[in-house]
Amino acid sequence: RLMVNPATTCLQMLSPPPRGLYVHGDVGVGKSMLADLFYSVCDDGYNHETEGGQQDGDESTSTVVFEPLRRSRMRRHFNEFMLETHQEIHRYKQEHPRSDPIPHVAAEIAKGARLLCLDEMQVLDIADAMILRRLMTLLMDLGVVVV
Repeated sequence: RLMVNPATTCLQMLSPPPRGLYVHGDVGVGKSMLADLFYSVCDDGYNHETEGGQQDGDESTSTVVFEPLRRSRMRRHFNEFMLETHQEIHRYKQEHPRSDPIPHVAAEIAKGARLLCLDEMQVLDIADAMILRRLMTLLMDLGVVVV
């Protein structure tokens, strides 16, 4: 039996944090539900952005990419995450044409999220695979837990 202080958050209990977790399985076996449950118990007491760029209880849609993420967790559908990543890479390359954008993108994500939950991850594009390899390595080096 595990005794946990109710004041201790899930993210505080993960110290040192695991590097990540990959859940796979057939369609309809509960992978997204498991991710939702995990994400819901990792509450840190802040108002969080949900999938689709909305604040909990807010019907408006956010158009800003990584800059407003000042919380310790983030949950995204994989396609939405890659779209945001490509937008941030493009924005950074416009301002710094000779610089590598991947460390910047990783730092922006890590600044706002210690826990990153991605749903429906499927990589079909070689360019995305190359970006993800470096991005995930940097995120984990920065202490972000990727689920």
